[in-house]
Amino acid sequence: MIMLLIGGFIVQEATEEILCRGIVLHALKDKTSVWIAIAVSTIMFIMPHWASLFAGGTIYGVIGVANLVLISIIFSLLTIRFKSIWAACGLHSFWNAVLYCILGLNLSGNDETVTAIFNMQSVGKNIWNGGEYGIEASMVTTVVLIFSAALIWYIGSRAVSA
Repeated sequence: MIMLLIGGFIVQEATEEILCRGIVLHALKDKTSVWIAIAVSTIMFIMPHWASLFAGGTIYGVIGVANLVLISIIFSLLTIRFKSIWAACGLHSFWNAVLYCILGLNLSGNDETVTAIFNMQSVGKNIWNGGEYGIEASMVTTVVLIFSAALIWYIGSRAVSA
Protein backbone atom coordinates (compact mmCIF):
# COMPACT_ATOMS: atom_id res chain seq x y z
CA MET A 1 0.00 0.00 0.00
CA ILE A 2 2.77 2.43 0.92
CA MET A 3 4.57 1.75 -2.37
CA LEU A 4 1.38 2.57 -4.29
CA LEU A 5 1.03 5.82 -2.36
CA ILE A 6 4.65 6.75 -3.09
CA GLY A 7 4.08 6.04 -6.79
CA GLY A 8 1.01 8.26 -6.68
CA PHE A 9 3.01 11.04 -5.03
CA ILE A 10 5.65 10.83 -7.75
CA VAL A 11 3.05 11.25 -10.48
CA GLN A 12 1.04 13.96 -8.69
CA GLU A 13 4.04 16.06 -7.62
CA ALA A 14 5.71 15.74 -11.04
CA THR A 15 2.47 17.01 -12.61
CA GLU A 16 2.42 20.05 -10.29
CA GLU A 17 6.07 20.78 -11.07
CA ILE A 18 5.60 20.37 -14.83
CA LEU A 19 2.73 22.87 -14.73
CA CYS A 20 4.23 25.43 -12.31
CA ARG A 21 7.94 25.24 -13.06
CA GLY A 22 8.16 23.40 -16.38
CA ILE A 23 5.55 25.46 -18.21
CA VAL A 24 4.80 28.69 -16.31
CA LEU A 25 8.27 29.49 -14.94
CA HIS A 26 10.09 28.62 -18.15
CA ALA A 27 7.58 30.42 -20.36
CA LEU A 28 7.94 33.64 -18.36
CA LYS A 29 11.59 33.76 -17.24
CA ASP A 30 12.88 34.77 -20.69
CA LYS A 31 10.06 37.27 -21.30
CA THR A 32 10.15 39.07 -17.93
CA SER A 33 12.32 39.20 -14.83
CA VAL A 34 13.12 35.94 -13.10
CA TRP A 35 11.41 37.16 -9.91
CA ILE A 36 8.15 37.92 -11.74
CA ALA A 37 8.30 34.46 -13.33
CA ILE A 38 8.87 32.92 -9.89
CA ALA A 39 6.00 34.98 -8.43
CA VAL A 40 3.54 33.87 -11.13
CA SER A 41 4.56 30.20 -10.83
CA THR A 42 4.24 30.53 -7.04
CA ILE A 43 0.68 31.86 -7.35
CA MET A 44 -0.14 28.93 -9.64
CA PHE A 45 1.40 26.57 -7.06
CA ILE A 46 -0.65 28.01 -4.17
CA MET A 47 -4.01 27.93 -5.96
CA PRO A 48 -4.75 24.18 -5.60
CA HIS A 49 -3.86 24.35 -1.89
CA TRP A 50 -5.96 27.45 -1.15
CA ALA A 51 -9.30 25.78 -0.39
CA SER A 52 -8.03 24.00 2.73
CA LEU A 53 -5.46 26.55 3.94
CA PHE A 54 -7.71 28.64 6.18
CA ALA A 55 -10.08 25.86 7.33
CA GLY A 56 -8.33 25.53 10.69
CA GLY A 57 -7.95 29.25 11.35
CA THR A 58 -6.36 32.40 10.01
CA ILE A 59 -2.97 31.93 11.66
CA TYR A 60 -2.53 28.48 10.08
CA GLY A 61 -3.60 29.87 6.71
CA VAL A 62 -1.08 32.71 6.91
CA ILE A 63 1.75 30.39 7.97
CA GLY A 64 0.69 27.88 5.31
CA VAL A 65 0.76 30.52 2.57
CA ALA A 66 4.20 31.70 3.75
CA ASN A 67 5.48 28.11 3.64
CA LEU A 68 4.00 27.51 0.19
CA VAL A 69 5.71 30.68 -1.04
CA LEU A 70 9.02 29.57 0.47
CA ILE A 71 8.89 26.04 -0.94
CA SER A 72 7.81 27.36 -4.33
CA ILE A 73 10.80 29.72 -4.37
CA ILE A 74 13.06 26.81 -3.43
CA PHE A 75 11.64 24.62 -6.22
CA SER A 76 11.97 27.52 -8.68
CA LEU A 77 15.59 28.27 -7.70
CA LEU A 78 16.47 24.58 -8.06
CA THR A 79 14.78 24.46 -11.46
CA ILE A 80 16.67 27.53 -12.66
CA ARG A 81 20.00 26.44 -11.12
CA PHE A 82 19.92 22.94 -12.63
CA LYS A 83 18.10 24.00 -15.83
CA SER A 84 15.74 21.10 -15.23
CA ILE A 85 12.58 20.40 -13.24
CA TRP A 86 13.82 16.98 -12.10
CA ALA A 87 15.31 18.27 -8.82
CA ALA A 88 12.04 20.04 -7.98
CA CYS A 89 10.00 16.97 -8.95
CA GLY A 90 12.18 14.71 -6.83
CA LEU A 91 12.27 16.98 -3.80
CA HIS A 92 8.52 17.63 -3.95
CA SER A 93 7.74 13.90 -4.23
CA PHE A 94 10.24 13.06 -1.49
CA TRP A 95 8.78 15.71 0.85
CA ASN A 96 5.19 14.51 0.50
CA ALA A 97 6.02 10.79 0.53
CA VAL A 98 8.14 11.09 3.69
CA LEU A 99 5.58 13.23 5.52
CA TYR A 100 2.62 11.04 4.58
CA CYS A 101 3.93 7.50 4.07
CA ILE A 102 6.85 7.41 6.48
CA LEU A 103 5.95 9.85 9.27
CA GLY A 104 2.16 9.55 9.06
CA LEU A 105 1.52 13.30 8.97
CA ASN A 106 -1.42 14.80 7.13
CA LEU A 107 -0.70 16.84 4.01
CA SER A 108 -2.25 20.13 2.95
CA GLY A 109 -5.24 19.83 5.25
CA ASN A 110 -5.95 16.24 4.25
CA ASP A 111 -7.57 14.75 7.34
CA GLU A 112 -7.59 11.10 6.32
CA THR A 113 -6.39 8.20 8.41
CA VAL A 114 -2.82 7.67 7.30
CA THR A 115 -1.21 4.30 6.62
CA ALA A 116 2.44 4.94 7.43
CA ILE A 117 5.53 3.35 8.85
CA PHE A 118 5.46 5.69 11.88
CA ASN A 119 2.66 7.68 13.46
CA MET A 120 4.13 11.10 14.21
CA GLN A 121 0.80 12.94 14.37
CA SER A 122 0.72 15.35 17.25
CA VAL A 123 -2.08 15.98 19.69
CA GLY A 124 -3.71 19.38 19.78
CA LYS A 125 -3.54 22.30 17.42
CA ASN A 126 -0.85 24.95 17.62
CA ILE A 127 1.51 26.90 15.38
CA TRP A 128 4.26 24.33 15.91
CA ASN A 129 2.28 21.43 14.43
CA GLY A 130 0.21 23.40 11.90
CA GLY A 131 -3.19 22.62 13.38
CA GLU A 132 -5.71 21.00 11.03
CA TYR A 133 -3.67 21.82 7.92
CA GLY A 134 -0.71 19.84 9.21
CA ILE A 135 3.03 20.28 9.44
CA GLU A 136 3.11 22.28 6.21
CA ALA A 137 1.41 25.17 8.07
CA SER A 138 3.74 25.01 11.07
CA MET A 139 6.45 27.37 12.25
CA VAL A 140 8.85 24.42 12.36
CA THR A 141 8.44 24.09 8.60
CA THR A 142 8.88 27.85 8.18
CA VAL A 143 12.24 27.75 9.96
CA VAL A 144 13.41 24.75 7.92
CA LEU A 145 12.33 26.37 4.64
CA ILE A 146 13.96 29.73 5.44
CA PHE A 147 17.22 27.96 6.27
CA SER A 148 16.96 25.83 3.09
CA ALA A 149 16.19 28.82 0.85
CA ALA A 150 19.12 30.77 2.32
CA LEU A 151 21.44 27.81 1.82
CA ILE A 152 20.34 27.31 -1.79
CA TRP A 153 20.70 31.05 -2.45
CA TYR A 154 24.18 31.09 -0.86
CA ILE A 155 25.40 28.02 -2.75
CA GLY A 156 23.96 29.39 -5.99
CA SER A 157 25.63 32.77 -5.54
CA ARG A 158 28.99 31.12 -4.80
CA ALA A 159 28.67 28.92 -7.89
CA VAL A 160 28.04 32.02 -10.06
CA SER A 161 31.07 33.86 -8.67
CA ALA A 162 33.37 30.82 -8.96
